[in-house]
Amino acid sequence: MQSSSALLFRPLTSKIIHPQLPLSPRESQQLLQLLTSSFQRHLDRNHPTSASEVEVEASSHTNDPPISTSRKAPIQYSSRHLANHHLNTLLNNPLFSTKPTKHSVLNKAPQDTLKSQEDPLRWLRSQFASGSGSLNSVHTCLRQIWAKTDPQSYILEHHVASRIFEWTETSSSVHRIQLCASDIVRRYLCKALIAEKKAELIWDWASLKSMPDTLKRRLLGTYAKAVTEDSQPRSLDPAIDVVLTAISRGFRPVDVANAMHMIIQNALAGRDELQMSPDHHKRLSLALPQCSVRPRFDAAVLGLFHPTNPTTKEAVVYFQNFCTEKGKSANRTQRHSRALVSLFLSLARRLFEEENFTLASTVLNVVKEDFPEELGLDPRDPKAWPRDARGKDEAESLHHLKGLSLV
Repeated sequence: MQSSSALLFRPLTSKIIHPQLPLSPRESQQLLQLLTSSFQRHLDRNHPTSASEVEVEASSHTNDPPISTSRKAPIQYSSRHLANHHLNTLLNNPLFSTKPTKHSVLNKAPQDTLKSQEDPLRWLRSQFASGSGSLNSVHTCLRQIWAKTDPQSYILEHHVASRIFEWTETSSSVHRIQLCASDIVRRYLCKALIAEKKAELIWDWASLKSMPDTLKRRLLGTYAKAVTEDSQPRSLDPAIDVVLTAISRGFRPVDVANAMHMIIQNALAGRDELQMSPDHHKRLSLALPQCSVRPRFDAAVLGLFHPTNPTTKEAVVYFQNFCTEKGKSANRTQRHSRALVSLFLSLARRLFEEENFTLASTVLNVVKEDFPEELGLDPRDPKAWPRDARGKDEAESLHHLKGLSLV
């Protein structure tokens, strides 16, 4: 691979990590920066932010052209563009299609559409009263509300989410499970219920006996993300409260998997604007066996990103186990591989701060050897990767790792 990354790696790979000849602090820091930047460029190019992961901006509903994901044109689209494209995709989904009736929105446009814009909730009530209320009607109502200049005031004044839940209880055409199946509707309703201080209705929603596990997991994940976005100041504490409350109410670790993933990913990103308090960090750490589907990985992340006293102990143990068991994990998913790269790069960065350059270099060497694709490198390039030395170098690194103390 004739790229700048490969050229920069060449002088460093000639000084493979060695118990007697470790990289200098300057060279190690340079290698960390190269691996991190290469990993980030690979993510941006091959795993761009999907529409389901960006925030929906209700103020814009224009028709945008389809988004191309071709590698030949790595264009960076804005969150608004992606949200609009996702919204248009949902509106054209067969799930929202209804046969025209005398009460149909299609037959009364543009007059009926104008009414939905002026007073969305009143329009939706007339739809349910006439028997023509549908999931499409609920979506249209919520979309019009969030398009208003001050949607929060309208929601609080008219108790939007509470009314919608009341009407769907007696509706034969719209069920709460259908509301949960729509990403946009689920998000709108969670934010509205939080604004109305009716979070108990979210718990009732998630506790429906007929609610599929997948939708239950998505609902609790949406709830955790919504309370995080609305928290002032911004913090992960409300999301942690959602997870802990769910466990206390009898939900299983798999039910809060999406919520836990959101918390851990934000912690792993190290964002200053999204932190957790020491008390919430401690409570979540103690509850990991009950609320996490991957407690060892989550414990490693939480240890590295403790708000006041970060530690590398759990992460180093996890790294050791990875080196011992990696032959059993040949079928790792891309998502899991990217999470491992993020964890190990964060571990190396923390070890550099502790001036543990030898172990940090060992971590970087393993990352470089085991995750070339995630770093955007070509493992088949003989100039970048001396394959005849790979087995020997890896064996030396693992032998050195076994002799390291964790205290």
